[in-house]
Amino acid sequence: MRGYDLRWTDDLELVKNIVEQPEVLNYVMEDGEDIVLPSSSATVKYAVVTLADKPVGAFLFIKRLKLVWEVHTCLTLACRGRPALLAAKAVIAMFFKDTDAECLITFVPETYSHVRNFTVAAGLTHSGYVPNS
Repeated sequence: MRGYDLRWTDDLELVKNIVEQPEVLNYVMEDGEDIVLPSSSATVKYAVVTLADKPVGAFLFIKRLKLVWEVHTCLTLACRGRPALLAAKAVIAMFFKDTDAECLITFVPETYSHVRNFTVAAGLTHSGYVPNS
């Protein structure tokens, strides 16, 4: 990835610092909620994207079933557009290389069409909606 580094991490403070950026926090948390990140384990994995040694994004993977994992994407303004798409495609490839997962899912509110478009462009297949999300 040109100029970007992508790696797995167990550094919860690093991930929390990314998630706490206003442009990320407004999309991933309800007002007043505390950020609670589970420790990395056999069922939770974190990947961090850096640009010029600055953390600009994080991906959280949670195992839901034996072969099904869920991904949450947290990208700062410094990692939007083409860089974000490259990072998402790379982290998906890295995830499938490093796990035995066969299915990766995510949830996108119906009103966030730009996020849905990004998700599909990154390689996840659109398969339905959760009403009232």
